[in-house]
Amino acid sequence: VDFLQQALHVNVQEELREASSMASSSNSSSSKENKQDPNQHAVTTDNNNNNSSIINIPACLERALLITDIQARQFGITSSGATVAICLIHTSNSTNSTNSRRRTLYTANCGDARIVHGCRTTTTNNSNNNSDDTSTTTKTIARRLSHDHSAHDPV
Repeated sequence: VDFLQQALHVNVQEELREASSMASSSNSSSSKENKQDPNQHAVTTDNNNNNSSIINIPACLERALLITDIQARQFGITSSGATVAICLIHTSNSTNSTNSRRRTLYTANCGDARIVHGCRTTTTNNSNNNSDDTSTTTKTIARRLSHDHSAHDPV
């Protein structure tokens, strides 16, 4: 398990870096075409927010999972199973004029691993339109962010 945990972490980083490097070396006309895909985002490759590249983040996560599986087999790790759930938050500049930041949450899972997001909501209820007669209700909603995999799933 330690090998898989460390290898997956490194492989996700490497896949994102490699995809970014490949995208930045392509010409600008193909980059404009890639922006039409909602899975493709500009990813900054340095700490100064320069050199952004358009990459397909879900494809990078999938490749990292496959590479880690191949590496485990090469190291002879075949007698035990492992499950994994990955959450990656991508933050980018919003396209509107408010200078806000846009966050996209990417999830990936393999095996018997699930990702659930708990969201707490608070509602204030005014009874009879009287501001002195209010009550607050708080509830938590669970949202499923991943789908289970089965050996019977099509490849």
